[in-house]
Amino acid sequence: MATETDTSRRHTDAESVPWPQQVRSFAVRSTRTIVRDRSALFWAFVWPAFWYVMTSLTFISAPADASNPAQELGYAKAGTAISIGVFGAMSVSLIVLGTRLSADRTERRYRMLRTLPVSPSADLTGRFLATFAFSIASFCTIVAISLVDGALYPVAGPLAVPVVLGCLLGVCLTSAGVSVVLAEVVRRREYVVAVGTVGLLVWFFFSGFNGGVPSLLPEQARHLLNIVPNTVGTRTITSHLIGTPLPSDPQPPGAAVALATVLGWGGLGYGLGVAVATRSIYDRGGR
Repeated sequence: MATETDTSRRHTDAESVPWPQQVRSFAVRSTRTIVRDRSALFWAFVWPAFWYVMTSLTFISAPADASNPAQELGYAKAGTAISIGVFGAMSVSLIVLGTRLSADRTERRYRMLRTLPVSPSADLTGRFLATFAFSIASFCTIVAISLVDGALYPVAGPLAVPVVLGCLLGVCLTSAGVSVVLAEVVRRREYVVAVGTVGLLVWFFFSGFNGGVPSLLPEQARHLLNIVPNTVGTRTITSHLIGTPLPSDPQPPGAAVALATVLGWGGLGYGLGVAVATRSIYDRGGR
């Protein structure tokens, strides 16, 4: 008989309802929760849009020696939109998912969930699918705003769609894994927001605006742009939507290598998130 101090799971996998059904239930619940959460919508849409508009108005201008200033300006705006669009997608996967986990812990929902035949991986996967949908919407919103602002995407087409989605998937999986660890370490929702926001901004700037401006990094460190998930993902999306990316030395890898890299990081990050969710959230009842 289980006691209050028993930290073992009370159900075996054999007693669980089908895993896909659990994922669907958590995804539907998470989607409804995000739609009703104004702060989540802020991080998904207002926050990245603010950064794009501010950057476009303040820092982007056509090169003085450009043969076609209007075209170069359009490419610059497109590159900036892609960089900030990926930043927005990461914000959703990290901050929104992390704050919802923290809120459920604070409200002690996991003390109830761990008594049910619920799989931690199904819980996290359902939450991720909901946030990933909003991540894609966030990215598309920034691209749409940039089009109104005059951005040009000369080679954007159907073949670029799977590359963009694959890169976003890998980046968001990595961010989701980090969000679970962050929620476990800092616990409280407001701390997740504060630490997550500062961490994202610092990482965004120190990675050369997600790899969009390689010149911000020391020359000896620029090879990392094709290894770190957010930079290789951003630069690959840029090359498939614009054709010739913004000044990019080294050149981004081919689509197959880039997708393998970013999805590999995503798998590692997400696996870590599932392990932390299982051990620290479910097995301990969210304590």
